[in-house]
Amino acid sequence: MKAILNGAFGRIELEGTKITIGRASTNTIVLNSSQVSAYHAEIQQQGNGYTIIDSGSANGTFFNDYRLPPHVAHPLNGPARLRFGQDPTDPLTLFTYELLEGVMVEPTMAAHATLPAYSASPQYRSEPRLAPPPPPPYLSTRQAKAKKESDQEGKWSWKDWLVKVIIPILTILATAGFFTARAVTPTLPQLHLTYAGHITTVSGTASLLITGVHENSAGDFTATGTDPCPLTLENGIVSTDNSVSFELKETPVAGTACGALGEYQGTVQSNGSMSGTWNVPNSQIQGSWDLS
Repeated sequence: MKAILNGAFGRIELEGTKITIGRASTNTIVLNSSQVSAYHAEIQQQGNGYTIIDSGSANGTFFNDYRLPPHVAHPLNGPARLRFGQDPTDPLTLFTYELLEGVMVEPTMAAHATLPAYSASPQYRSEPRLAPPPPPPYLSTRQAKAKKESDQEGKWSWKDWLVKVIIPILTILATAGFFTARAVTPTLPQLHLTYAGHITTVSGTASLLITGVHENSAGDFTATGTDPCPLTLENGIVSTDNSVSFELKETPVAGTACGALGEYQGTVQSNGSMSGTWNVPNSQIQGSWDLS
């Protein structure tokens, strides 16, 4: 899979190559900013996609304004804003990440047809003369009338088409129930590729980011994201009545409270946004959530 990293330095296409970012001159991308550590972060391929890892920087690596935990690979499954350091106004440390939609095709040079050799002396060629077409045969009035009747013989008028073709076809179609009303097949809500929203907890409100949403024709879907802990979204399903449910599992991170499991239920709106309630199984912990 190909991806693009855009920033003040220009554009870099990622094709499986590991990219290191930092202030030291040995990095792939060198950022001369006080916000950037000597070896700040790296982007590397993992499976069919890419991940970004903060290398323990002093001022942090930010994914869509969420600070990534150090030394933990975070998936880059869709368009994202990346920032290296805490200053959101420094253009040198701001980047965008995009996935390439198709494969670039190298243009090819078209071959030109060989031109005939130029001759210095004029050449003359005699063109054969064609005999003029014979005049139309003369028909008497009686002969012309007979010919017209002969030409029309075997041709159908609009009445013939109506009686012999159109009416029988309409009768057959009506008998087969072609014109009866047919029930409209309910359709499944179409989810977005990425969502951003909020989740309420016992301690307040936190940001909730979902990326890489994959939905199949049966309404089953999965995703990854942050809340702000790294997480995976499993056993997701949307139904034709616009209901939605999924399990949200936080990835355990040493030294943090990450690792919780929640069950989410809610509704998908016509614009694709979602909201509802959540709870932790076998406990009194619960709250609400919204994504758009």
